[in-house]
Amino acid sequence: MKTAHRAIVVPSSIFGASKAALMVLAVACVMNLLGRGFMETHAIFMLSLEQEFDWTRTEVSGIYSIAMLTFGLTGPGVGFLLDRLGPPKVYTLGLLLIIAGLILSSTSDSLWVFRISQGMMMGFGAGCLSTVSLTALLSRWFQSFLSIAMAFAYASAGVGIMVFSPLVEMLNSEIGWRHGYQTLALVGLAGLPLSFILYRLKADDGNPVLLARIVKSGGTNPRVQGVGVRQAIQRIEFWGLTWVYFMTGVGSFTVLLQTPAYLVEMGYSTAFAARAFGFVGLLSPLGIIGITVLSRRYGQTPVILVSYGLSFLGVVFLLLFEQTSSLILLILFILCYGGTFGCRAPAISNFAAQNFNGPAMGRIYGLITIASGLGGATGAFLGGFFFEQSGHYQFGAYFSMGMFLIGNLPFWVIPGLTRWKA
Repeated sequence: MKTAHRAIVVPSSIFGASKAALMVLAVACVMNLLGRGFMETHAIFMLSLEQEFDWTRTEVSGIYSIAMLTFGLTGPGVGFLLDRLGPPKVYTLGLLLIIAGLILSSTSDSLWVFRISQGMMMGFGAGCLSTVSLTALLSRWFQSFLSIAMAFAYASAGVGIMVFSPLVEMLNSEIGWRHGYQTLALVGLAGLPLSFILYRLKADDGNPVLLARIVKSGGTNPRVQGVGVRQAIQRIEFWGLTWVYFMTGVGSFTVLLQTPAYLVEMGYSTAFAARAFGFVGLLSPLGIIGITVLSRRYGQTPVILVSYGLSFLGVVFLLLFEQTSSLILLILFILCYGGTFGCRAPAISNFAAQNFNGPAMGRIYGLITIASGLGGATGAFLGGFFFEQSGHYQFGAYFSMGMFLIGNLPFWVIPGLTRWKA
């Protein structure tokens, strides 16, 4: 007598998801780790490039500004590619762009080449691997615990900073920045097989269990029907999320990109500066996951507002550190600033998925992330510009605090973005 064998679905006690869904989440995490991790290493390479080519701080910071600008402006294009080609092909394209940019940078002596390789190619490649892609992908595979899945995926960017910052500093010291870029390119090559996993899982189609549940309950398949681009841009929630992304990006990157150089100019070694920057990356994922979990318990709005207060307080500690050189104040800056860096992004993605889920989700969220790229590019440029004009970092810090104060306004005034209770 033959026994019928049924496919075994392994549930997760955290996500209530199948093994396939958890594998999709794991791939999204690693891709975001690589994309944002590689991109944020510019803060460590920055001093080496200044010393090698005698470029100004504004010029070197401008490379990162171009990367962030490209990261944001190509968001709708990445969303279009996701809706047309699917995440596996877009992830492959992103990794190939980053690898090519790293190799090109390692052989160049030209500022304009760096603007193309570490600016445009890195920005577009990171855009293919991170925010828009993971939001479009995970919204197809998770529902009840989408915010938690988003938190883990976004947290991986902080892990990337934590891993690659000390690695790049060591490579710069031991074998030089050119070989450092080449080593990162090899790491990128190792990530290419991950796209094959998404092909095997048919990640484009979404979670079959979730889709069946939606249809059975009388809902419509979000891959077929949902909010369109024109409908989305007519809603105040769309512009509220855009405001949050821009203002928070300006506030964050005015300070963050300058932090390693600031510590070196305070008299600390480049290794110490890289480790401090890495600790920001270490705390970022803990803060992202912790704040997301607290939001589910106490409501998103109060927890998000507290996170803005901690970011503001972190910059205050950094200002006091410049005056006293007390390591306790530096530790408090890292705890407050690192613990809240990027923590608003999962909430923005979750709000977007809940308000605009449908076949145009990639394009809609891509439009929203333009503000993130513009904000990061503006903050990165202004941080270097303020330093060159004033000779110190205080004005940039005060400016950052102002951006944090006004960046959270939509969570107070837009009904669709205010959730005071869990």
